[in-house]
Amino acid sequence: MKPWNDYRAIVKLLHHERIYHGVTQADLAHKIGISESTLSKWEHGYRTPSIYNLLAWCDSLDIRLITEPYPKPNDS
Repeated sequence: MKPWNDYRAIVKLLHHERIYHGVTQADLAHKIGISESTLSKWEHGYRTPSIYNLLAWCDSLDIRLITEPYPKPNDS
């Protein structure tokens, strides 16, 4: 799976977790210090959150994000 697909999968999971826990976009956006519009764009795939914002999003929903770095494939 490409890293972008992994990223989108994480955002999709966070979107579903937000809804499951009954947290509104407005409440979550306020909690992590962004606009509601920005959060909406992330959830709908129009923009990509930085890793710092992604971690803040996870933290706000009490989700632990564990990452494993892997080397880039050779472009030869």
